Amino acid sequence: MEGGAAVSAPPLTSARPEDLRETVFYASRFSPTGKPHGTRLRDDPEGMADAVVTYLQLATSLIFQGPPTRQHSGRIC
Repeated sequence: MEGGAAVSAPPLTSARPEDLRETVFYASRFSPTGKPHGTRLRDDPEGMADAVVTYLQLATSLIFQGPPTRQHSGRIC
């Protein structure tokens, strides 16, 4: 911005587990437009995972992946 004050975004903070839980819970029940998911999507785990990821992106959630631990491959499933 020329001649104006720079606009700064609020600092990023770590999402608390309860915040992520609430977001995933909502995304598993409703589309981004607020309409309830139909039974076809609720009965499709891969489709539901896609819906949750889409909602997390729209909710501007940032999730970081660290290196895998010895007990875990880094993949959730």
